[in-house]
Amino acid sequence: RNGVQFFNKYMADNAKNVLVMEGDLHRALEDQRFSLHYQPRVDVKTGKVVGAEALLRWKHPEKGMVSPSEFIPILETSGMIVEVGMWVIANAIKQVKTWLDMGLWDESMRLGINISPRQFRSDNFVDDVVSLLKNEEFPPQLMEMEITEGIVIHNLDETVATMTTLQSKGINFALDDFGTGYSSISYLKQLPVSILKIDQSFVRDITEDRNDR
Repeated sequence: RNGVQFFNKYMADNAKNVLVMEGDLHRALEDQRFSLHYQPRVDVKTGKVVGAEALLRWKHPEKGMVSPSEFIPILETSGMIVEVGMWVIANAIKQVKTWLDMGLWDESMRLGINISPRQFRSDNFVDDVVSLLKNEEFPPQLMEMEITEGIVIHNLDETVATMTTLQSKGINFALDDFGTGYSSISYLKQLPVSILKIDQSFVRDITEDRNDR
């Protein structure tokens, strides 16, 4: 009423593509087409690998490798991210255990795993993680969960409670992309965060720009 609606073919195509990709993602989980790539963390002074970050990747049977920027948001909005997120944690843990057995990983190294907002706020998140670590007999201090500012600002009290519970089990936390959104130093006083990952836009020119320094 009292309005004019314009049809936009791009919107229709986009909605169709989202539905198709969502179906493809369901099949990808069933057919085990997801994989994890590990980005090493290196001490710049010694050149020694001090840990790694697990990165989710998806190889589509027809399209090949699909960018995470395309499929991660759909996993999030569809709710699949909760199941896929636990798959990531479970498989990353198994890989680190293999590296431990091979002598390629030691107790001082940490495995970074990105936790999505929807996964973090799911009802059984804490219980599922604690249960997985116990069943796999995996040292929780080797895990570092990476959360974004978006998780923090949604419900600070709930976020702190969840983080504190997991930290009491030995899990470390990192705050990712700090500075890009609703950054506040006051958050850091309340959050049990051990690592602060400052967005590259602040440090890219740190050797040349006085303001960045």
